[in-house]
Amino acid sequence: MKTPKNKLRVIVLTDEYRIEAEAHLFQNARLSDLLNSDSTKKEFIPLTDVTVYNKKSSSILYQLDFLNLNKSCIVMIFVDKDSSNMVTFKLKEIRAKISLFEYDNAKIALDEVLEKDPTCAEAMYLCGVVNCKTGKYKDGLVFFKKVIELAPENSQLALSAFEMINQIK
Repeated sequence: MKTPKNKLRVIVLTDEYRIEAEAHLFQNARLSDLLNSDSTKKEFIPLTDVTVYNKKSSSILYQLDFLNLNKSCIVMIFVDKDSSNMVTFKLKEIRAKISLFEYDNAKIALDEVLEKDPTCAEAMYLCGVVNCKTGKYKDGLVFFKKVIELAPENSQLALSAFEMINQIK
């Protein structure tokens, strides 16, 4: 049975190579969890959609569907900030901020997400929530109406937005 995983676009630096690839993380896991897992059992990290560059010249050496990377070769690994998957992780952080009543911080992060992806219905929904939580119901209403336009019909997100509109009215 396969365990559901999230893809995360990463950049890995070794002594000789720069590797851009998709790492596969268990749901709700962090990149550090992947690296710190029991190394006696898992010495390699599976990567997909891989491009390997010469670190000095930046020329492409390999383009691969799959690569097993030995953890001991990693000098540095980080999330590619331009990755569309970054939005997923950012939204998770934003939901946490909202649950901690950090509405100003959530709004700043939502603005960043919407700057990257102005059609992100989930970010629009969360903007609506933040606006309502801070007493800006008219602004919240505008965001919820946008969610209904952007989200697939009868999706949970669209239904939630519709419910919020009815509560505001």
